[in-house]
Amino acid sequence: MKASRDYASWSTEMPTKFHVGDRVEDKETHQRGRVTFVYSTLELRDEFIAVLFNGHDGAVAVPADSVRKVSTRQS
Repeated sequence: MKASRDYASWSTEMPTKFHVGDRVEDKETHQRGRVTFVYSTLELRDEFIAVLFNGHDGAVAVPADSVRKVSTRQS
């Protein structure tokens, strides 16, 4: 029975859609940054995004499931 419960937990999780300009946070290091490019080739679609992390000079390709969206401040 445990296997069916595990299957249900990952099968209902929808991948997050990222867009250029989205603010994101790395799930492990908690570094924040902004999405600069969303890969659209079939091999990379929904798997990698390019993120410019705060304090860094260049964007890096990261697995989309290693970051989460963060809300932007409303003024």
